[in-house]
Amino acid sequence: MAPQFEIDLDREKIRYDNEWLGREELAVRIKRMIDQQDFRLGGVGQALEALQAALSSARTLSVKFSPEELERLEQHARSAGVSGPALVRQAVQAYLAAQAAPVSLPPPRPLPIPPPVLTAITTEPVKPGEEGAAIPLTGKKNAEPASVVVDPSLRTPPAPPAPPLDDTWFKKV
Repeated sequence: MAPQFEIDLDREKIRYDNEWLGREELAVRIKRMIDQQDFRLGGVGQALEALQAALSSARTLSVKFSPEELERLEQHARSAGVSGPALVRQAVQAYLAAQAAPVSLPPPRPLPIPPPVLTAITTEPVKPGEEGAAIPLTGKKNAEPASVVVDPSLRTPPAPPAPPLDDTWFKKV
């Protein structure tokens, strides 16, 4: 498991052996160890790698403050012994830690689409039980009013059952 290092992004330094070291100081330390034929470079190398990864992945956020807000921020930062950006970073980290984890909502389900009603136009009289599907063609009333009824021949037949899988390609033992 890789050791955890404390990194100061503002000063671009990492805490290693109770010292704050930058990239150059770590490189000098590695060179000195090699010159002294001390090849136990794992810890220093890991520190340099961790610092480089943190600095290359860090992103900058620009924030504007009024002069009064900036003065208060700098006063608080000085009293806390940190830089202004470090104080802002700590405040954001504390705020985010106090928030509940975001809840992801499930994707919306599509509404069911009713199947289309198949109708046919006919001048035949409406059969008993088909009155609900009949659509009158005109508002005139005749002895046998024309209507639209569902024609059973237009209904979609059920799909045939799937044929059995051909498993002749599989060698059975």
